[in-house]
Amino acid sequence: MRHMVASLFKTGARWGGTALLALLLFMSDASLSAKDWDMDRGRYLPDLEIYLLAGPVKSVTTAYYKPDQSDMTQLVRWEFDRSGNLLESRSITFSSSCSKQVYTYDANGHRLTLQSFSTQQQPLPLVGKDDCKFPQATEYSTFSHEFDSRGQVTSRSKTYYGQSSPAVREEFRYDFAGNLVEHQWLVGPRKDRQYRNRYAYDTFPGGRRIFRQANYDEGQAPVDVRIVTTYDSKGKLRTYTKVPPEVSGFYNDYDNQYDGNGHLKRSASGDSRTDYSGHDPYGNWTKSISYQGSAPSQTASRTIQYFK
Repeated sequence: MRHMVASLFKTGARWGGTALLALLLFMSDASLSAKDWDMDRGRYLPDLEIYLLAGPVKSVTTAYYKPDQSDMTQLVRWEFDRSGNLLESRSITFSSSCSKQVYTYDANGHRLTLQSFSTQQQPLPLVGKDDCKFPQATEYSTFSHEFDSRGQVTSRSKTYYGQSSPAVREEFRYDFAGNLVEHQWLVGPRKDRQYRNRYAYDTFPGGRRIFRQANYDEGQAPVDVRIVTTYDSKGKLRTYTKVPPEVSGFYNDYDNQYDGNGHLKRSASGDSRTDYSGHDPYGNWTKSISYQGSAPSQTASRTIQYFK
């Protein structure tokens, strides 16, 4: 099972806090286990479109339509390498904007560079048509890493193009089994603004994450949020819940349902839900319809290409 993380560019209302949190955390094959959710593979939980991908995925192209399928509203495309690293994510919001991020990695899957592009030009709403012309990158960043004796990343620094010192430093701490138990961000010239996540795991092989405590301070009083996950009998992610529920700026709670074959059938979050169908031979969904309350809010059609 391949992990996700979110597409930073995806705009639908289903996961209202995803883009905000991705920005907050500055972006965090061998298939990855749950303990790697916040490592830097270009994936975000709970963006189920990437998190639940199975098989040797090469690219995913998702077209979003109005509820009556009359017009396409957005086209999102992801491209991966054979190790499952996200190489490029691209989003076209018709009559609005285009955005793209391009990533490079070392041989062990550690991110080396990130380039971001965006434009406000208005592409024509043609199915599969990518007529965005990007100017110079709006962001160019390089990453450097430090490792412990077991080869685990203990720190990662992010430096923006033209700067002489890192703008962000991340530090990682692990338990004896190699599970990530603390991840913190030190931001700004003095590295004194901090964001911190702490984690706990169950005894399932591979260490499934069952608890996450997120704490951050943006010049205001610190906010302490506990995020708890549960799994079904087959080890599939069942629920994702934050406590207290009223805290904003984090992922919405959600509840997943699977069919008898273990395929994702439905994901609900508050008054919103998405139903999935048309699963391919790898079990990845190809069609979905989202609802806000009882009213359809959008439909989606997904094309997945695999490495041979």
